[in-house]
Amino acid sequence: MGRKSVSLFTLVLFIIFIMSCVSYKNGAKIVIVKTDNQKVKGVLLKVNEKSLILKESTTPTGLTIYIDEIKKITIRGRRSFWRGLKVGFEIGFGVGTLGGWSAVTEKGGKGFGEAFLIGTISGTITGIVFGAIYFAINAASAKHFIIEGKNPEEMDSILKELKSKSIYRD
Repeated sequence: MGRKSVSLFTLVLFIIFIMSCVSYKNGAKIVIVKTDNQKVKGVLLKVNEKSLILKESTTPTGLTIYIDEIKKITIRGRRSFWRGLKVGFEIGFGVGTLGGWSAVTEKGGKGFGEAFLIGTISGTITGIVFGAIYFAINAASAKHFIIEGKNPEEMDSILKELKSKSIYRD
């Protein structure tokens, strides 16, 4: 395999790696307990002064819930063990592949298969382990807000934090 084909192969792998790491903005997954003890789960789309707009999995459009109907809000951890495995795999694979390729170029192209394979596998395994641990720890973190009985200043700070976790922040 020539030097040009190795460089082209590495460039293609790097582009795939970068594209897989690009993330789009997600709203926070929240659970709302209403004053009648009804639970509503969904993704936070928008926060207004008097209402929250959620996207439930059962409704095609946004669901509006008024603040005065809310007893408690829980923001669930946005990361999970499985997402950690995926991100760890992607980062580890990319770093390991580049490390394997750089080891090959230092040797003048000799031993391409071994160095490339060892770099890719070791980087991938390391990335998976660290990614899974990091994201599993973050998945356990959830924030709880008791809405009932809050004064206006406390409500403003809660709404400000919720707005920072929503998809539409205007």
